[in-house]
Amino acid sequence: MLIALGATAVAILLGLVLGILLAARSRVTRAGGAVLDVVLVIPSILTMLVLIFGLGGGVATMFLITAAVTTPFVARYVRSLVVPMLAGDVVVAARLAGDGWVRIAAGEIVPRLVAPLLTDAGARFVGALYLVASAGFLGFNPLGGDADWATMIQANMDGLGMNPWASLAPAVAVVLLTVSANLLSDRWMGRRSR
Repeated sequence: MLIALGATAVAILLGLVLGILLAARSRVTRAGGAVLDVVLVIPSILTMLVLIFGLGGGVATMFLITAAVTTPFVARYVRSLVVPMLAGDVVVAARLAGDGWVRIAAGEIVPRLVAPLLTDAGARFVGALYLVASAGFLGFNPLGGDADWATMIQANMDGLGMNPWASLAPAVAVVLLTVSANLLSDRWMGRRSR
């Protein structure tokens, strides 16, 4: 769970910076946007499998994989939010006032991205958690021990007929964690918008 949470936080920060940079109109950012589109087409599980075989298992590798798989989605989302803002009255007024791009991004754009990014963070956390759980279920042991829920599910599949709760309890725990994370995110954003 901590891998998914930390990797989601890192992916949101990297995606925020990358998305703002990709919203600028230049040849380099258009090429970067095209590369980002190609990366988004590759399935996350395939990326995970290739990187695990290349880098090996472990906590650091799973953290890196989860952040690397999540960042392009966040960057694309941020870019889609920033492009209309660049033509908005607030940004145009800041440009006319002589503000630089860094000041406009920090003072005008980023504060308007906080609420959408926090809402998106719930979905990104669930995706990251499922990716880590998939690695454990496939037997890659992402945490380096037998203490993660997906490894428990996978290890107890043989005895499913005799003791179904050995596999069902960790599966229910994963579901409860993901649902509660989304509900908590939605509730927190509901309070924030009032």
